[in-house]
Amino acid sequence: MATIRMLLKSSVTRGEIEYMALDLDWQLYTRQEPDPTGHYVVWVDGEGDEQSVIIYTEDEVAELRYISVEGNNAQAVANQIKTTVSVYSRDELEEGVETAVGPDELMPAVRRLGASLTKTFEQWAFDVLTKGLAHPEPRVRLAALAAIGFPAWPAFLEPVAKLQETDSDIRVLRRAARLYGLLLKAAGKTE
Repeated sequence: MATIRMLLKSSVTRGEIEYMALDLDWQLYTRQEPDPTGHYVVWVDGEGDEQSVIIYTEDEVAELRYISVEGNNAQAVANQIKTTVSVYSRDELEEGVETAVGPDELMPAVRRLGASLTKTFEQWAFDVLTKGLAHPEPRVRLAALAAIGFPAWPAFLEPVAKLQETDSDIRVLRRAARLYGLLLKAAGKTE
């Protein structure tokens, strides 16, 4: 079963997402009303083995909005979404990280990149996020830690372990320790 996460561009409104769901005949499953941490809406499309689950998320903590699609038919549903609303392409996400000038541009670019990743390991993305862990600005290191939590690849265990032992910023140390525990759990390991 595939899972695809698409980052929405800032021009896309909540109303556009709701109309898209109506136009594509998705069935509302549940919704969480907006609160300080965010908002989500879940729809289903199709039946049986062809059923997809579509989740629209406004993540106030990560400062991101995205749509996740899970199911055997996820790619077809994702293609419908991409033709209906504006989402970041892989090239735009890569370019955002490569061309970022200063921490204020790099932080959201790194978070967007991380949120776009799935459980399938991608070396170039691992390298970008690991490089973010070594950035001299603590806010960028914190953004990289937040980004790493989305794919939660076991390969991040070593660089996050190193960071939780050596970083000079207490916020980074604490967040790295928390993420390290989550990565261990996701990898099925205990310490």
